[in-house]
Amino acid sequence: MLSAVKNFFLAFLLSALIFGLIATFAVRLVVDNINSTLAADEGESGTSPDQQGGDSQPGQKDSTVRNADTVNILLIGSSYRSGIYADYDPQAIKAAYGIEPKEFTPLPAPGDVAPIYIGQLSDDMYAHSSDGIDIGDGQLVFRHGLYNVSYRPLTADVILLLRIDPGRHQMTLTQFSHDVSLSVNGVYTKMGEIYGKNGIATLCDAVHLLTGLPVNGYIAADGDSFPGIIDQFGGLEYTVPENVELVNPSNGEVTKLFRGSVKMSGETAYELIAFNGYKEAGNTRDKTAVGMIRTLILKLASPENRESIPSIAGILLGYARTDIEAQKLAGYLSLLTSCSVSVIEIQPVTEKALISENEKRDVFNLEKTRAAFAVYKKTYE
Repeated sequence: MLSAVKNFFLAFLLSALIFGLIATFAVRLVVDNINSTLAADEGESGTSPDQQGGDSQPGQKDSTVRNADTVNILLIGSSYRSGIYADYDPQAIKAAYGIEPKEFTPLPAPGDVAPIYIGQLSDDMYAHSSDGIDIGDGQLVFRHGLYNVSYRPLTADVILLLRIDPGRHQMTLTQFSHDVSLSVNGVYTKMGEIYGKNGIATLCDAVHLLTGLPVNGYIAADGDSFPGIIDQFGGLEYTVPENVELVNPSNGEVTKLFRGSVKMSGETAYELIAFNGYKEAGNTRDKTAVGMIRTLILKLASPENRESIPSIAGILLGYARTDIEAQKLAGYLSLLTSCSVSVIEIQPVTEKALISENEKRDVFNLEKTRAAFAVYKKTYE
């Protein structure tokens, strides 16, 4: 009897010991799996919760460029050359640059105003328009005293949406033709003319309206600043599509460029972008502008320039107009160093529309263009 009881207790103690060992092993296995999962999550984000800065505080501008963010920057090139031409529309300068126009001074005799068109228009023509009379080529004639003055148009001739997509390691350039119109405040206005009539902010809004994408910032250059940017980086090597002759508007000097790769100065590069006299089919001013901007971006954001990105951003800020702060601009350039380049991956959709009783014009089809850009709404955040 005692022997049976003794055997029972020994069996019970042995079973309890074995069960305890199994339970301890199982708990430890679960804990180890949980810790491994947490460590893997932190590794994917790159930082631990304690290392992350979190959202910026109210009133502070977040200048961090995250590797998962997709960025859309509007690149604008305008025809403005204040050092050469003095007959731009003062209101256009105010809209594009925020500079108050100078007060009008009496005109000299017609023979002394070679840079300015002088004509005679009847008073009844002005009764129908407070914005001037269009005499063609985008020029408006205004009545000032005895004479009618035509101002040089101030337009954005290059409008490109630069999309940086770190998730796919890709940069995409999409062009918006400056000659195609969009309804702005109920009036059909060419994209290039929005710059001088309504300003950069409205041009950014127009691109946002067409694409459905946020515009994270803009970089604008013109005939005064673009040559300086090119010269600061030692010129630009570009493949000229055909033999051309460029005329320097400041001194009349002619520069001959031959088909093929050419190392050019900033002034020559700008004159080539402005050149509009191609003879061979397929060669256009717009195509040259896109190709040259792509070449410049590849040069500035080449992998060997990674260490020089802050100084490159500083040079751009010294010449171009932008609403992007220095730290963010450097961050965007850093992202570009790991991106390949695609040009015009998506085309804005245009169509012919009846603007007035006797005028048809190329306009953007808003619905179809937004549908085309819907693929860009995928992000990697």
